[in-house]
Amino acid sequence: MKNVYNDLKDISFWNEYMPLDGQYYTYKNNITFAACKISDLYYQVCNARMSIHFCLDYEKYSMMSEDKMAILSTKKYFIENALLYYNFAVDYLWQVLWFYYNNADDVNQIPSNELYQKLMKECNLNDLIRGLVELQERKIVEVLKDNFTDRNKLFKQIREYYNYLKHRAIFHTPSLGINEKESMYYIPTLIEKNEEKVELVSYKIPIISRIEIDIDELKELLIEFDKQFVGICKYFFEIIMPKDYIKAREVKLSTIQQYTGQHLEELKEYGKNHPKIVSKMECEVYLEEK
Repeated sequence: MKNVYNDLKDISFWNEYMPLDGQYYTYKNNITFAACKISDLYYQVCNARMSIHFCLDYEKYSMMSEDKMAILSTKKYFIENALLYYNFAVDYLWQVLWFYYNNADDVNQIPSNELYQKLMKECNLNDLIRGLVELQERKIVEVLKDNFTDRNKLFKQIREYYNYLKHRAIFHTPSLGINEKESMYYIPTLIEKNEEKVELVSYKIPIISRIEIDIDELKELLIEFDKQFVGICKYFFEIIMPKDYIKAREVKLSTIQQYTGQHLEELKEYGKNHPKIVSKMECEVYLEEK
């Protein structure tokens, strides 16, 4: 059955970036952190696409109701979800680059959850761009600015919709409730005189209204954004991820021993607060006589 997925690029292989033991033993934490965030980004784009799918292809599945108001309300719910998830995915892509280009001393530490969360919270686009400029990664900076600032009209529209939804919590959709911009009645207020006539002036007061969205229009914007965004992600992933990254899942015992030896003191310290990483068993030691 043809649906919106037929028009979008396959990204299923992104999930293969999720690091397994082999990659943890092989690469520094900037690689494993970035790879983990790529996997997270994959799920956010999947959530966004699924929401567009349920909005666009609703009639093919008769999921909930045949009532027109219920259908419109459900489609509105899914398109707003898609908007949120695509914007989450944008933030995740920035975090991918933030992790990868981290050149601090902690890049050589074991990749703990605590360090991962700490670095993730520090990320924002301005600091990312500033750091990339310091690293002389000017081409990366220009690609970011071309796609994730006001230079890009489509991104600007998507981000403005997202910020509105985040702060105001709801859009207005025609046919779903009222959305008046002024009060119902004119109230006589004053009399104005001029050389030609006398007028009774009445006023309505302005009232709070919501931004109105066209579901079909926003849907088309998001589909077009998906196509652009996936291409940008592909561009960055090919630059930062090692060519043999996937194959590194198969790791040699010697590599494991070397890694744990290099990080032994860290592991000892970390194990004090995370005893599950430590296993102890009684053993006997035999000394060979010369």
